[in-house]
Amino acid sequence: MFLFLRSSTYTIRPPTRRRTRLRRARTTSRNPLTASDIAAHVSTMRAAYVYATIGGSGLSMHPKRSDLLKAWELDPNGYLRTGRKSKGMHEIPMRQYFEDGWGKGDTNRVILRVLPSLMVLEVWDMIKQLPDPLPSSPRLEFLFHVRNAIAHNSKIHIIRKMRGPAVFDGIEIRPEHHGTALSDLVGPGDLLALLDELEVELLEKD
Repeated sequence: MFLFLRSSTYTIRPPTRRRTRLRRARTTSRNPLTASDIAAHVSTMRAAYVYATIGGSGLSMHPKRSDLLKAWELDPNGYLRTGRKSKGMHEIPMRQYFEDGWGKGDTNRVILRVLPSLMVLEVWDMIKQLPDPLPSSPRLEFLFHVRNAIAHNSKIHIIRKMRGPAVFDGIEIRPEHHGTALSDLVGPGDLLALLDELEVELLEKD
């Protein structure tokens, strides 16, 4: 997606259909997805996490966050616009988020908790698209079960025989953990550390 900054509006636009079709054609016929591609994407997501955490947390907690927007030549009375496939743009008025009552810590907790989970979902989705499946490893199995937990109300979900040990940094997910809250086993920092090590493992695959 593309982000355009205007004097009164953030506008995020998805790629055009033509560009999307061309990219898919290149991926499927000329340049199949590789483990190195996924490792590079992990690195990009880490950078995005740093910017979102520092920028988002700093902006939401700053007592003069409206003034910061103006310093960026953005109007707090503007809109955050995100492109839709169905029609036009989705709009969020920014004014209410720059008034008292926001930025007291809840928004920061969402950034720190939700973004690592989304990164795990994204990485596993890419791994499933590899033309040649990756050999199983305790770290990959751990990632698989974390991904499943995120997709099942943030609870460990094991209803079939495990394909192999699921271990990361001394933490093991076992069949008896079925139904256990994911947060009882790992925190957001563990997910980020998991992706750090996975990036190295993926680079070793190619």
